Amino acid sequence: MESKGFFDVFKRYTPSIEKRKMLERATDAKFRYKKEPTMQFEVELSFPTHEDSELIYEVEDECKSLYGASSFKIIPHFPPSEFNIGRFKEISCEAAMCGAITYGFLNDADISDDGDTITIRIPFYQGGIDFVKSSGTETILSNILFSRYGVKRRVSIVSGENADDFY
Repeated sequence: MESKGFFDVFKRYTPSIEKRKMLERATDAKFRYKKEPTMQFEVELSFPTHEDSELIYEVEDECKSLYGASSFKIIPHFPPSEFNIGRFKEISCEAAMCGAITYGFLNDADISDDGDTITIRIPFYQGGIDFVKSSGTETILSNILFSRYGVKRRVSIVSGENADDFY
């Protein structure tokens, strides 16, 4: 069975050259569509290297508008070798989009990766840390990391040394 590419399904979409090239690099496309109660699209795409998440978000917004959907979500998958701790802000942005945390939540965080656990030190006292943990934030961040990069890490959110600086 021949697999379909992004443009085999979304024929009306005419992006910029940069976005078109990015989408043409994608393989293993999987499409999910829900018409009722509101139109929703979910597209999984595998890429050979990391792609700019801002471009992906722009494609989502353009397709959402073009197709009159209530949501249009691209779920990118990258090789594990493309992950580095510097990309964790991208993971947190994705978590904010799905409502797990607020935008900028990790702006003042100290993030480290020992190969087993990603530790996020944020300037909150323990009560704030407990609140963040109670909403499943650590698991959500870990799941997004695994979905995007195939990298399995435990995520631990702890109080940073600079909590007093913010209160």
